[in-house]
Order: sequence, then C-alpha cells, then structure tokens
Amino acid sequence: MYIFNITFSVEPEIEREYLAYIKSVFIPEMLKSGLLKSAETGRVVSDYIDSISYAVQFRTDKKNLEIFKQNELENFLHQINQKFLSKVLYFSTELEIVDKQ
Repeated sequence: MYIFNITFSVEPEIEREYLAYIKSVFIPEMLKSGLLKSAETGRVVSDYIDSISYAVQFRTDKKNLEIFKQNELENFLHQINQKFLSKVLYFSTELEIVDKQ
C-alpha cells in the first residue's frame, strides 16, 4: 500500500475558496480515475511553520500510483495552478506502508 501526499501552502485570503475547490472538485476528479482508492485532507499543524498548509493523502498501490503520475497528475496540478496562480504552492511525497498495527 502507498500513500500519495500533496501538501499545499495556501494564502489566507483564499483559504475558504481553496478548501471548497479541493473538497468539491479536486479530490472527486482525482478519485474518478479509479487509480487512487481513497482520500483524506488534513491541516498541517506546526509550531515552526507560519503559514496555512493542508495535506491531501490518497491511498493506492505502487502500480496504480505510477500510472496516475504518468498519465493524470500533471493535468490536475495544472488546474490548481490555473485557478489559484501563486496563492497556492504545493509539493508531493510518496509513502510506502511498511507496517500497520
């Protein structure tokens, strides 16, 4: 099992619009591909970061993640760039689940 994480740094003035978009458009459209199985959104909480950040995590397997990254991901991130310009910045990470208790 893999977790594909996209962390977004969001300008305060568009936080509500961003959350509405992520919830109603971005996540449902990414899940429609059938390559990602489920999604969770969390707010990043830190004493060291002075910004608003959210992490969106998708669960999948390695094969489907590779297919998604090759065929789908660029389009979704382009949509974020078009909609929010530089008011939302992001980076992604992949986590391989090695143990679950």
